[in-house]
Amino acid sequence: NGVSQQSDVPTIAGLSAAYHEASLYAYKDKQRPAITSKYRRGDLGRTSTDMKTIADQLSDEQITYISLYFAAQRFVPAKQNYNPLLVALGETTHQKHCRRCHRQGGSNPGDDTGLLAGQWSQYLQDSIKFYLDGTRETEKKMKIKLDRLSEQQRQALLAYYASQQ
Repeated sequence: NGVSQQSDVPTIAGLSAAYHEASLYAYKDKQRPAITSKYRRGDLGRTSTDMKTIADQLSDEQITYISLYFAAQRFVPAKQNYNPLLVALGETTHQKHCRRCHRQGGSNPGDDTGLLAGQWSQYLQDSIKFYLDGTRETEKKMKIKLDRLSEQQRQALLAYYASQQ
């Protein structure tokens, strides 16, 4: 039901339908990197795939229905380790640089910006890397903010979001 058990795969349950739909179209339009992945459930002998391949097979109507389905599911924060010494710095960094677009500590699906609070840290770290190197498109303001953050601040953000379990 969209709750990921893998640290490199995001939980998509509870994302807004608009965000989920935009994400699927971003894969179709090559605006998001589509990492090849082996199947981890079911028939493990299937050929590896990626989100672009999957999204390309979906009609507009299917994308709408899938987005509505996952939006109706309950987001379950990932149970994961984090550095408690970085959480306060992460919260301060979020409040100073991120809260305008990611309200309520990154936990508001109504922002249509994805859910950060409770999301897998590995997935978020990979996303930040893709934003920084230009592999994944983002708004200019966000790219500027990420570029200005130190590595410690970025790690602190990950700890803060992971702490929201």
